[in-house]
Amino acid sequence: MIRNVNGRSRCEVRLGLLAPALSLLVASAAAPEPPGFQGDFDAAVTRIGARSKPAQYIGLDAYQAEADALAKSYGPSALQTLRQVINGPTPVSRKLALMTLVALAEHPAARAELAFRINAILCWDPLTCLAVTYAKPSAATALVEQVSAEDVRRPGGLIARSILFRFFGEAGSDERIAAALERVPRVVERDRAEIEVNLVALRQRLARPVEERPRWVAQDLMLWRALNSMPDFRGLNVSLENRATVVCAAMKFAPSFLKDRLAAASLVSYERSLLLKIVRNQRQVELVPVLAKMVDGVWPAYPDVYHALASIGTREALGSLEKFVVAPGPVAFDKADNLSASRTEAHMRGRLALHLLEILARCGDVKTLKLMEELADDGSRPTPIHAACVKARDQLRKRFPAGP
Repeated sequence: MIRNVNGRSRCEVRLGLLAPALSLLVASAAAPEPPGFQGDFDAAVTRIGARSKPAQYIGLDAYQAEADALAKSYGPSALQTLRQVINGPTPVSRKLALMTLVALAEHPAARAELAFRINAILCWDPLTCLAVTYAKPSAATALVEQVSAEDVRRPGGLIARSILFRFFGEAGSDERIAAALERVPRVVERDRAEIEVNLVALRQRLARPVEERPRWVAQDLMLWRALNSMPDFRGLNVSLENRATVVCAAMKFAPSFLKDRLAAASLVSYERSLLLKIVRNQRQVELVPVLAKMVDGVWPAYPDVYHALASIGTREALGSLEKFVVAPGPVAFDKADNLSASRTEAHMRGRLALHLLEILARCGDVKTLKLMEELADDGSRPTPIHAACVKARDQLRKRFPAGP
């Protein structure tokens, strides 16, 4: 048996760390099961199943009211039954059990159960982490402290902890995660990246004035829950479009929040895509300079950037699209096999120029029409681009018969 410097085995140390949680779990297990809880729980599961349409909800919103009602009616005496149904037969019953446990998180025994699940049992359980974000602020703060009091030696536990800190941590939380990360062996790059995303969001929240933080965290929670509860439409872009529609119907995102999150270097691609779709749906004029910089600074720019600029439709936004059409760089349209890297990029630039010309034909203004007339008269451009300019000019003339 390997012993540490204090002469205690690792097993003894871990049992010592878990002793407070275990004592609460044992005490709550001895509590009698409340009469009628199982029947009310099953009835709630049936109601949720009958009305729940995942594409219309964010996160676990569909479960919150039922979970709050069960927690209010039965209190911590329901914990014994909840432990049995958390790993129950259906996704709906498991989610409702977790949400009910979170609704009880102001009680120490329920909080100990959640901390135990995060740190010791499941290590990295996305559903538990999603449910915990619904805890009342005071309970969430207490849970963060309880989870942080135990040492963690698994990457999954650090991911879960970084998620809690992202929304509920305070100054110094990022340093605690960074220090813990150094003590965890063999953390793969993907896990490190996920932790870093959460730490960047935490630092951005703490950099805001105190009075702005509640709104910031509400927006960040909405975004994170949407990304972590996407319906399966057998296509990522279709799922992201659904999430963008749902979150924009539920909340108006502040330009400052969107700007800061888009500027985060650690942003994952699907979060960036959702943010850009939100900018597009809200037609966020304040973000045009940010979007224009993305078009100029990154090749290839994210497709959602172009669609956001077209949807906003101001002169500055359209100008960013026109700038690329005028000078797309080297383009190619041949069908040669085994293309080199430079030739592949030329093909991509050519396809993008054609796509932007289609967008400008639909969304352009009278200045766009003037530009298209000039480009249509320029016979030096590659045939596909010249033909697209002529087509865009003709469509714009129908929209603006008076001319530029």
